[in-house]
Amino acid sequence: ESLPPHGGRALMSGDHRFTYIGLSPRCTLQARNEKCFLDGAEVPLEKGVTPFSVLAYMVDTLSVQESTNNASIMFTGGMVGYVEYEAAQYREAQAFQGRTPEGEWTFDLRYYDDVLLFDRLEQRWMYTTRGRNRLEEILSILRAYVVSKQPKVCEQKDETSRTEFEGMVRDIIAKEIV
Repeated sequence: ESLPPHGGRALMSGDHRFTYIGLSPRCTLQARNEKCFLDGAEVPLEKGVTPFSVLAYMVDTLSVQESTNNASIMFTGGMVGYVEYEAAQYREAQAFQGRTPEGEWTFDLRYYDDVLLFDRLEQRWMYTTRGRNRLEEILSILRAYVVSKQPKVCEQKDETSRTEFEGMVRDIIAKEIV
């Protein structure tokens, strides 16, 4: 996903500066109505605790971790995903009557502790981590998939003579005029 740099201000004529690639999420947090799931397993919730309470706790706990890289990089890892309209049920329980249908998620978020990102302004790739440094592992995967072929340069010849080509062009012009 691309995000605008510096708190939402686009610096490059409306284009987004950074492209972020999350690598193997550490965990997945999902909810459907009053049920919450961590890595696919249902989390029992005490009375009065909503899936948003679990999310808030996770964000608070995980946000205190420091990044090992450049502090100017806006996103150094964290929760990425989506929150559906029906999530309003966690904040406005009496006023909101919407329910997330079975088979869909009210929210679905993944926690990434490392990120590969491309800076479009500087035209360079960077890696940042809030956990285990997997840079060598990532580079070995990328190297394994790079296919390098020598370009093939050849002269292409058309068997049509100049006279034949000019005749075809005259035929096309004559058909368009008619």
